[in-house]
Amino acid sequence: MYSKSFFLDTSRLPDDVLSYTDEVFYTFVEVHLGRIHARLLSYLQIRSVPCFLLTENPCEILTLDIDDKVLEQMSQEICIKLKNSQLIVKPGIENGFKCLKNLLLKKIEEEMKKMKLKGKQQFMTFANTTPVQSIALSTSISASSTSLLTTPYSPSIIDEHRQYLLKLIHQ
Repeated sequence: MYSKSFFLDTSRLPDDVLSYTDEVFYTFVEVHLGRIHARLLSYLQIRSVPCFLLTENPCEILTLDIDDKVLEQMSQEICIKLKNSQLIVKPGIENGFKCLKNLLLKKIEEEMKKMKLKGKQQFMTFANTTPVQSIALSTSISASSTSLLTTPYSPSIIDEHRQYLLKLIHQ
């Protein structure tokens, strides 16, 4: 039996990976997944980590009936042709993208926890100067953060991820 945390070890990711764009992003993908993955993302104009995370499945386009010579050539490398001429994406290619997406999402989650902790520390400093207001606010913060941590993918976490990604895109 394997541990999910083994595959989601963000310590091997660069600290600034969430801000990667263009060639830096494609080089990162090539190093972590392979050249074909990077070529596909480049051709599809998926140019940054936030854009990649917002893309449901970059391989899906290869199974569609599209008249595009570059995509046809890539699909010969990435897909398997069935006897009925239907194409399916090789599982290793598709799973590589899924693993990278999960790893980057975990990195975002860790960054958000750091930001919350930093905010909580700043709040505690402020709390020393205004004790009555801080007790009520502190109770509400701890209650809401407990519910966020016990629900792995609550709507509020997903919304926080979305807001964080949009913030990165605008930078």
